[in-house]
Amino acid sequence: MSSVCTYTATEAGHFLNAKRLHGDGPCLQIRHELLPGPSPRELSDANRSCSSSNASHRVAVCLAGAARTFGLPHVHQSIAKQLVRGLKHGTRADSAVDVFAVLDLGDRTWGMRASERRVAEGLGLLQPRAVARWRDGCEKAKFNKECSFRNGSWLRTPANLLRSLAQPATWGVCLSLIEAHEAAVGVKYDWIVRTRPDLLNGPWVTVAALMSGTGLAFRGDFGGDVCH
Repeated sequence: MSSVCTYTATEAGHFLNAKRLHGDGPCLQIRHELLPGPSPRELSDANRSCSSSNASHRVAVCLAGAARTFGLPHVHQSIAKQLVRGLKHGTRADSAVDVFAVLDLGDRTWGMRASERRVAEGLGLLQPRAVARWRDGCEKAKFNKECSFRNGSWLRTPANLLRSLAQPATWGVCLSLIEAHEAAVGVKYDWIVRTRPDLLNGPWVTVAALMSGTGLAFRGDFGGDVCH
């Protein structure tokens, strides 16, 4: 890891207070940004969701993977608005939603490398509790070289195999950030919502879908109809 940093909230327009726990890289300088308030329709939907919930929830959102398009405003705003704010307004007023991020800023897949400045801007809307950064070129996982795959398998090349193993490796790091925060402040999360930083969240991401125990995914590879 390049750095693992925790953050505490500040007033809007000010930088979050950062504390580096591990690594020798700098903490991202994250300024507290505000989203425009929810529309009347969003508030109405939220009120209906709250009325059907008889318990408060603590939710940890795990944002893990290559940043890629996360720096684009419409991407990180969709995460902040549809997912994080949707979870906050879709549960009881005393519920809490905290974000934990494990990001690779060096990934250049499809030429979409995210800049540090744009990533920090996006995180400003999410106000994360902790952010871990992979060092550029860091090998996130190791694989057993005795394993082999059939010709034609996407996993047959070492580079692709490492990319696949890197995904659960980032999930493990994110879980460790969440558990460390639970131990530090004496809380326990009821839900962990894992998502990608380069994923555009649309109106199909609802509290009902996330908390119903059913899956929510696209049919096909990065496209097609939405499946519940």
